Amino acid sequence: MKNVLFILLIILYSFGSISAQHEEYNFIKLNKTIEKSEKILKVKYLSSKSSWDIDKKNIYTINRFLLTERISGISIDTINVTTKGGLVGREGQIVFPKMKFKKNTEYVVFLHQDSTKFKDIDVKSFQITNEKHGLFKFKNNDVLENIYYEFKTYPEFKSKIKYSKENDVNLDFSKYKKFNEISDTKHLDSSSIIIEPQIIPAGNGSTLKISNGNFGAVKGQIFFRDPDSGGEEWYELPDYQIIDWTENEINVVVPSTAGTGNIKITKPDGNTIFTPELEIPYSYITVEIDDDNLGEEILGEGVVLELIPYHVGSIVVNEFPGNHIKDGAYVFKWNNDFYNNVEAREAFIQALDVWSCETGINFIPDTSRRNKTSINYSQKDNVNVITFSNTDMSAKAYCSINFSLYSTEDNSDFFVIINELDFVFNPDLDWAYGEVPNDKHDFYSTSIHEIGHAHGFNHVINTNSIMHYASGTGENERSINDHFPIANFLMQRSTGSSIGGLLPMEYNSCYSLDIFDVKKENKIFIFPTKTKDFLHIEGGLRSIDELDIFDLRGAKINTIYNLNGSTVIDVSYLNPGLYFIKINSSESLRFIKV
Repeated sequence: MKNVLFILLIILYSFGSISAQHEEYNFIKLNKTIEKSEKILKVKYLSSKSSWDIDKKNIYTINRFLLTERISGISIDTINVTTKGGLVGREGQIVFPKMKFKKNTEYVVFLHQDSTKFKDIDVKSFQITNEKHGLFKFKNNDVLENIYYEFKTYPEFKSKIKYSKENDVNLDFSKYKKFNEISDTKHLDSSSIIIEPQIIPAGNGSTLKISNGNFGAVKGQIFFRDPDSGGEEWYELPDYQIIDWTENEINVVVPSTAGTGNIKITKPDGNTIFTPELEIPYSYITVEIDDDNLGEEILGEGVVLELIPYHVGSIVVNEFPGNHIKDGAYVFKWNNDFYNNVEAREAFIQALDVWSCETGINFIPDTSRRNKTSINYSQKDNVNVITFSNTDMSAKAYCSINFSLYSTEDNSDFFVIINELDFVFNPDLDWAYGEVPNDKHDFYSTSIHEIGHAHGFNHVINTNSIMHYASGTGENERSINDHFPIANFLMQRSTGSSIGGLLPMEYNSCYSLDIFDVKKENKIFIFPTKTKDFLHIEGGLRSIDELDIFDLRGAKINTIYNLNGSTVIDVSYLNPGLYFIKINSSESLRFIKV
């Protein structure tokens, strides 16, 4: 059997170096959101703070808003709105789909009372009704929109909503429905602007150069297309990810929350520049940490780390080995009702097998006699659960990721460890588990998407990608091919050395490539991994049968056959960017982290 080694290669520019929901939402008519809401308010976002609930089962972020106008319901000067997920000290929780707010920005929110009690904060709070369905933001002055509806003027929106709520009348809002549209500014650009590279991943610290423009000497603002809205909304790049800004050149770190599309640059004088389109084929899930959420003065003022989580192969619970991560794998229990739905269970296993056998990620169903549980929600309980929800959901499904933050003894290096995973599906949807009619929801593709989050992938803007944020009814994208190369790179990280005394993850036993026969004498050295001309391969191999080069989209660029084990290859013909190299050999190999 041939053995395979994946390597990430960075091709340098002549000027310097390069440092990666289905709509998880199900469409809900606006009338239903109005009916369930106690208050409809115009508010301005002020700040947020995360806390455990009183039982320390889930982390919530309490978002503080200032009331600017009452549309319906009793007025409150300051409103606290809870959203799922957050970071408290060195423990955190990521929940997909995510809710994000921008400071000092106005929104219209549909709210209902939240009964959650918090461990660290004593406040009365509300939840946004039907999640993103109940959150509207202003666009182009008076236009008000959310992910499905758009109102041309705020007064029109306000009068219709108020009349519908106060008179208990269901108005026809169907003409306002929209789905997965991109505004017409998407293709506006300045032809003189150059972006390098034109294809880049998001979230792994890669840097983007924007040049040949009159940007001004004073730093302004930079906005990327937001993948959580399909590019309809903008994500403002934090100041710490703007590396430098000059009259003719800007260098930035591409954040995890960036998607394919043009980039908007707003100068201090208010003038706006649009770049040509940037392609982001995939994005890593990351965790941002600073001294504020650590609760310790460690990193220094203004210092923020964006970290990619690791999977591990063991866990410690109350000083004893945990059963939900053991023997190099994450072990999942079935909720009783989910298990009894044979079609759902088999579709999920099929999706799990695709990721496990194609990428090696070691997610396995519990095969013991205690492989089922009554748990039917996500919480930190040292159980990885697969379940239908016990509460109302506006999403098709969601993945909840619990993590812990580890550091070296001197706090010089930090690591994020995934310590629990839950998959929760909406029980009220008309699911199809085999062939998918146009009026039903594709359970298999939704499972593939959520497992992709658990693997470490964020949303992208690409309707042909399994990690695109949105999907409708009918059969949806099912292939993981576009994420295969980077999935191998993530596995390479997680199967490396021990972190925090925990064992590394092991490759799933069904993984088709024989990578377990590791021999010290066959260790390979590849250098430099940042180059613009030649790449050196040295080590214990006598020969290399095939060497394949892939771009970030997974497209094969070149294949070189029958090389010596120690050789030099010319890569000067490659365009600047990031590439993967796959080495095939009949000899034993090991993965080399580069």
